[in-house]
Amino acid sequence: MEELILFLLNLLIFILFKSIFNRIIKKYIFPFRLSDVLTFIISTGIFLFYILIKNNFYLMYFILLINLNFFYIFYHLQNMINTSPRTKIIIDFSKLKKISFENYLKKYNEKIIVDNRISRLLTNKQIKIVNKKRILYENKKNFIFFISLIFKVIKKI
Repeated sequence: MEELILFLLNLLIFILFKSIFNRIIKKYIFPFRLSDVLTFIISTGIFLFYILIKNNFYLMYFILLINLNFFYIFYHLQNMINTSPRTKIIIDFSKLKKISFENYLKKYNEKIIVDNRISRLLTNKQIKIVNKKRILYENKKNFIFFISLIFKVIKKI
């Protein structure tokens, strides 16, 4: 019973910190949002401190495993919401209820999608602008550089 109560309390605290941090922190530590990392560290820290006081290592592993799963699930859900045009359209339609196709195209179209993606790539320092051209950072520490190499190899196959 204690595990169930800890699980539910942990979930509530995780969601609370996630919603607070998502509103105030907009930075990325690519591929993660800083808000996700802080939520994981703080919510895990709160419960690990409580569990260390109780001296119950079983619960410590339980909370650590649960918070890793929360981190993974929320990361992918938010990533899907932020990057999927289809998900964006579904969310917009649920908010707007009734909107004409023409009016919606003024709000969300291919140019807006591309501009948002490029803005994200610039913010994450995955691309840079040189002489009005957008180019990929050729830094081996850059995750997108690694991904682009994989895509090049797969395309040649």
